[in-house]
Amino acid sequence: MFFLKRTENLLKTYGEFFKKDSIVLDFCAIKYDSISMRQEEKKAYTVKITKEAQKRVKKMPLEVQDIFTVLVEDIKRNGALRTNWHNFSDLGKGKYHCHLKYHWVACWTWEKGTFVVEVYYAGSREKAPY
Repeated sequence: MFFLKRTENLLKTYGEFFKKDSIVLDFCAIKYDSISMRQEEKKAYTVKITKEAQKRVKKMPLEVQDIFTVLVEDIKRNGALRTNWHNFSDLGKGKYHCHLKYHWVACWTWEKGTFVVEVYYAGSREKAPY
């Protein structure tokens, strides 16, 4: 996955914050209060990113790509319901979204009872499919 190199750099940069209660990235306040619960269950979520979403992420500014990477890692660890993210909302029918920055959003689908999440859109909020 093309995010692996970015994730390694991101963890080097923000790794110390993952040990704390929260990490603050501009408009995003991300609380990691359920990491320990998810690790106890030892169930990891699989995050699939559509090719269209991957293309859009590559066009984002690097700072927003980093935030997207943190979101994907958060979903893998803690599941699809990321209520601790800025402007998280349930779009209905198993679809969710949150803001990465003011002009950037990510949208994903998840069916209850599964451990597979699909990110179907990541890009500007003006073109978001909601």
